[in-house]
Order: sequence, then C-alpha cells, then structure tokens
Amino acid sequence: MSHTLNVRATRWSGGWELEIDEHHHTQSRTLADAGRMVRDYLDSDRGGNHSDWTINIIPEVGELDGGQGPSEGR
Repeated sequence: MSHTLNVRATRWSGGWELEIDEHHHTQSRTLADAGRMVRDYLDSDRGGNHSDWTINIIPEVGELDGGQGPSEGR
C-alpha cells in the first residue's frame, strides 16, 4: 500500500519547522534532510517503518525572503 504525505515547511532562524498535521510537528536544519526527519518522527510517534512513504515537503515561499518581496523597502 502506497502512502503519500504533504508536509508544510516554514523557515525560522534555526532551520525549518515541518508541519505534518495540525498536532504533529518536527524540525530540520535543511530542506534536504526534511523527508528523513519526517520519517524518523513518524517511526517514533506511530511506530513501524515509514521508509517507503512518499514525503512531499512544501516550503512556504513567502517565508524565504523574510516576508519582503523584491518591491518592498524601495
């Protein structure tokens, strides 16, 4: 059985907050490691092995530039 999980990534000063759902969050220093961090969290929280799950990390684009678009602050 194939599982796919969409995870929202929000930038903060220490890396990325990963929102699995409303009640489950974890963190990662980089987006490159985010999928592994989500799988590790799921393995610990829910038990089992989630290595075959597809984890889609969706960064919040507005957070990448500190909330200021290219035309702001001119």
